[in-house]
Amino acid sequence: MDLIAKVTQGTALVVDLPSQYGPSPLLLAPIFHVTALSILSFTIVMSLLSSFSLMLIYITMQRLVTNPVVLLLGFSAFNNDHLATMF
Repeated sequence: MDLIAKVTQGTALVVDLPSQYGPSPLLLAPIFHVTALSILSFTIVMSLLSSFSLMLIYITMQRLVTNPVVLLLGFSAFNNDHLATMF
């Protein structure tokens, strides 16, 4: 959140080096200009982005897998792995 706070305040990420986290602070800065940057707004935006990505993965798996049991087991295994690597 520190890099996003710096970009939101108008400072550069890193002066002579590329950011090690990619351009995500630059992409998220306009969102936080509209909503005031706080821990709550940061948490809400990140949870919405995470939920949106999981929804897109589920929709893709639903189109590829015809068996609903395999779909449920596959998505829950993916979701469990996704949550385990976050913490």
